[in-house]
Amino acid sequence: MKKKSLIVFLILFTLINLFDINYANGISSKPKYINIKLSRPIKNKYSINLYSEEGFSIYYKDNLSREIADLNANNLRINLVNGELIISNEYEDLFYLEDYEDIVIGSSNGHNSIIKVEDNYYRGYIFFKTHGNEIIPINYLSLEEYLYGVIPREMPAYFNMEALKAQAIASRTYALHNINKHIGEGYNLCDTTHCQVYGGMAGEHERTNKAVDETYGMVIEYYGEIIDAVYHSNSGGHTRDSKEVWGGYLPYLIGVEDKYSEGVTNSNWSFSINSSELSKRLINNGIDIGYPLKIEVVERTPSGRVLRIKVLGQYGEEILSESQYKQIFGANNLRTTWFSIEREGEFNEKDFYVVDYNSPSPRTININNSYVIHNVTESKLLDINRLSIIDKNKISTIDNRKNLSNGDFVIYGK
Repeated sequence: MKKKSLIVFLILFTLINLFDINYANGISSKPKYINIKLSRPIKNKYSINLYSEEGFSIYYKDNLSREIADLNANNLRINLVNGELIISNEYEDLFYLEDYEDIVIGSSNGHNSIIKVEDNYYRGYIFFKTHGNEIIPINYLSLEEYLYGVIPREMPAYFNMEALKAQAIASRTYALHNINKHIGEGYNLCDTTHCQVYGGMAGEHERTNKAVDETYGMVIEYYGEIIDAVYHSNSGGHTRDSKEVWGGYLPYLIGVEDKYSEGVTNSNWSFSINSSELSKRLINNGIDIGYPLKIEVVERTPSGRVLRIKVLGQYGEEILSESQYKQIFGANNLRTTWFSIEREGEFNEKDFYVVDYNSPSPRTININNSYVIHNVTESKLLDINRLSIIDKNKISTIDNRKNLSNGDFVIYGK
């Protein structure tokens, strides 16, 4: 999941009307164990330290009651040497891991195996894969034990118990729907926001563990199929249709009003960029319209997200699609596409007036579209670096470049 501030509001009461929830005591058709790639605790990709208070044993992955070897050690180091994985203690090499993808390392008390990987404790077992000269540790554990390490990372443990249960159901459903997300790489899910944040035992809390236990086996289904239970920290006040986001219609992911996301942490954000920097970014993306003077939103989705913007510059204008403006502003700066844009700062925008024979009263003109004719040569006003204008009192000089280089565009988002 996208990185979040650990505040998740799930409107599952509405969803219950759309699909069935499986209240079976277990999910017998689903995998009992899942494989989670560990990246968060790893310090050295060539060597990994393990610790178990009860010592280590090696087991067959498909028969955990079958012990292959007792390593008689509390501390182990897994080293990758010349393409081979070697298990060592502080004195000697103990075991060469052949067919290492079919075996797992667990504590000698295999019924309640707990292993420390570097500085973090994990339930279940550990096995290893290699990728080039890198060791990839994978946590092999039950789905419910995995959820113990997920829920407190995705929702604060002090939240209402019913909210924690809703999160447990959503996370269990999300995990099962995405069970093959990394199958081509030899594991099911990773421990980062790319899947769900998983911290092992380090973040476990009795309240979130209770929420997992009291929703054991519960998943969200739509016509008998497990849904893609995506969730987020804050919608800004309105969710989006799945078709808006991914282009595919999912009847259980319909944009709805979300009053619970208004006026709370992370419900609003802002980002600013000055004219000079924006001009450089536009040029780097093949758009040269001079200093940007104004940005307008020209098209929104039904939920209010911005589809296209228009940038008016010194020499012209350009319509930017969602992918284009994200590239220019930076995807990390635009936390969502629900925003408005204002001009702030020292930008010197003046009103200019003209008096002609047909209009005795002065009228304003737009110098963006105005020209001056000198010696039969037509020049656009904004193409002239210094422009002198005579009024009844004195001559005023305008330095276009200097004036246009100031000011910020501020994007206010939800």
